[in-house]
Amino acid sequence: MKKWQISVIFVILAVLIIGTVSASMPISIGGGWIDYSIPAGSAPVSSTDNPFTYFSEGPSHIMITDMYCVGDVPAVYEGGVKLGEGNPVTSTSPVCQPWTATPDVAYAGEWSHACINMAPGRHSFDIVNTQMYADDAADGGKVKVESGICPDTPEAPEFPSLALPIGMILGLVFIVYSLQTRKE
Repeated sequence: MKKWQISVIFVILAVLIIGTVSASMPISIGGGWIDYSIPAGSAPVSSTDNPFTYFSEGPSHIMITDMYCVGDVPAVYEGGVKLGEGNPVTSTSPVCQPWTATPDVAYAGEWSHACINMAPGRHSFDIVNTQMYADDAADGGKVKVESGICPDTPEAPEFPSLALPIGMILGLVFIVYSLQTRKE
């Protein structure tokens, strides 16, 4: 085989590999709920739509919910690290009751769901079901990204601004007093 033929084969392989690796599902902040699909299988099972990508200049949050039959537990991973996971649920298999195709109903109801706060920056995350409704049932859910922090995140208490300087002054006065009493 000639050198140019080997070079052409190498370039074609590189383009195919790079094209496969860079395929992603872009999400718009505030763009509403979008579908993700989970193939049948034993948990953990990754979404066929991974990875999901977005960029945020400020804090943001990912909201994810199981849909249709109660029983799947979705988790969000970024760089192989689990960022959060839906609440545990008991599968209703094989009955599939209750059932919904409305993400707001599922998020507020008994379906597994989670809200994960994210720092500003570029994000690429994967959705993985850590529990399946049934191993032989393909399923899915909805995911969306919103700006700001999760609605149910409690406010962090503010540290009293004068406590630290006053504590430092009192500590310094104590040290000076202790040193002076030793010298006497």
